[in-house]
Amino acid sequence: MNRLAIFLGIILVTFCAYSQEQSESAFSENEFIKLKIKYLSFKTSEATLETKKEMFQGKEVIHVIGKGRSSKFLSLFFKV
Repeated sequence: MNRLAIFLGIILVTFCAYSQEQSESAFSENEFIKLKIKYLSFKTSEATLETKKEMFQGKEVIHVIGKGRSSKFLSLFFKV
């Protein structure tokens, strides 16, 4: 009985995994997020993420561009 339950569980998981069709992308074109990072009450840095649709090797892909910058206050202690 235990082997039957395990076998049926594996079959169920396999069918569920292959039956899901991805119709939409998790990202859309020109999404933008800006993060302000703090430590205690001091602003330490900023980070931005941006998405763009581009062609790469004949396929349409989403290019994610990440940029980061540390504040002048943090640069007094750590050279980045």
